[in-house]
Amino acid sequence: MPRFPATSSPTPSHRAFTVTELLLMLTVIMILLGISGNMITGMAQQSKVMRARSELAAISQALTQYRMQYGDYIQTDKGTDLFEAFTGKMGPKRDKLTSVGRVFIGNLSRFTARDQPSLLSNNSNANELVDPWGNPYRYLYKMNADWANPSFLLYSDGPDSERQEQDIVTNKGYLRPEATAGKNADNIYEPAIQ
Repeated sequence: MPRFPATSSPTPSHRAFTVTELLLMLTVIMILLGISGNMITGMAQQSKVMRARSELAAISQALTQYRMQYGDYIQTDKGTDLFEAFTGKMGPKRDKLTSVGRVFIGNLSRFTARDQPSLLSNNSNANELVDPWGNPYRYLYKMNADWANPSFLLYSDGPDSERQEQDIVTNKGYLRPEATAGKNADNIYEPAIQ
């Protein structure tokens, strides 16, 4: 009987990926990158919303302290007037104070301002506090003689940064129902809408 030569264990075959397998693998990687990118973007946006809420609460508290000091809130719709009031340079009826009064926001450096370098200097005229998206915080109080609301309206335009004041305030100073719908749905209000 003929004997066949003994063979060693079979050698592993070197199989290459096919083009289809490579494309499938790249597709899966791209999908995973897209999902993780959206999650990171969403978390960054949520972080900005939380920061805006925190800053609005601090501004609201400063407005309450301002009212306790002067008997009323600052009567304006200008962010620059609000900044002047918080830094002790303006009274409730937009009158310039002769001497710098009390500063109402204790840790002003935690905020971002339109003119950041002059935020803490004494000559920071025409400055205003801005939200995490770089737009000024909106403040409204006693806009006209018919203003019946006993409080102020303070808010951020939110991520879309579209200013929609005409949809927010009626001539009586109250929020309209459409203020929290449509383009204003992402606005962030303080104090809470009643």
